[in-house]
Amino acid sequence: MKLILSNKEVYDRPVHPNPGEKPIPRWFWCFALFIVKAILAVLWRSSTVNKEALRAFEGKYGVLLIGAHTSYLDPVFLVANAGPKQWPRAIGRDNIFAKLGGFTGFILGRCGAMPIKRDFADTVAVKRAVNLLKHKDAVAIFPEGTRRGKSDREATLHGGCILISRMANVPILPFAPIGVADIKRKGKFLKFNKCFIAYGDPVVLADFEFIEKENRMEAAAWYVMRESYALLFGCPASEVDMKQLFPASNDYRELFANHPIPKHTPEEAIAICMAKNA
Repeated sequence: MKLILSNKEVYDRPVHPNPGEKPIPRWFWCFALFIVKAILAVLWRSSTVNKEALRAFEGKYGVLLIGAHTSYLDPVFLVANAGPKQWPRAIGRDNIFAKLGGFTGFILGRCGAMPIKRDFADTVAVKRAVNLLKHKDAVAIFPEGTRRGKSDREATLHGGCILISRMANVPILPFAPIGVADIKRKGKFLKFNKCFIAYGDPVVLADFEFIEKENRMEAAAWYVMRESYALLFGCPASEVDMKQLFPASNDYRELFANHPIPKHTPEEAIAICMAKNA
């Protein structure tokens, strides 16, 4: 039995292995979760809204979590609030994993995170995420490629997240890290405000098949991110100004106004995807 696994072995191992396969080691994650969860609960009164939408997938079907990126702490709140019952595998840019001579990657990997190359078609990361989703794991991704309002990079829509959902044939669950961006603003003191993760309704890609193929992935990403920002802003999705948020993207507001995407329960979303597998 190997006592120390390579980073690749940790990244590749699922939470829910098939018979004969080995799961990702949980000891370090459980240890870190106990400490981090207590800190978040005490200092930021951390909680979750509509957690049952996430819980409905546990052990039954894979789910891709997609949300707005506001802070380095977004994945910390996401994973901590989901555990210990569930363990979302967060995807982050690879240069973070390389810090401190790779020690950061060692720690993040044992907390379930996985690297992805930014600005490149990272087929290794995509295939890894698809494999984990097919093992009924939850995988989380922030598709904007940068933290909104905290980077000199312009946030853009990346259809790669939709490709992952399509290849794995799993529903997408929009979420939003509410209040996390306010913890530390540039030039401001640390703030101990209430923070929580809010989940929306699951989205299935079968509902976007009326859109021509060349625009389908971008339109689906646009829709899912609008759902996430509606949770973040606490407003109806129709009131989110996506043109301001993503000026370089096409505007699909009229398209979805004329062809509303149906709302699904998690059970319905799972059934739709399972029927496609049949």
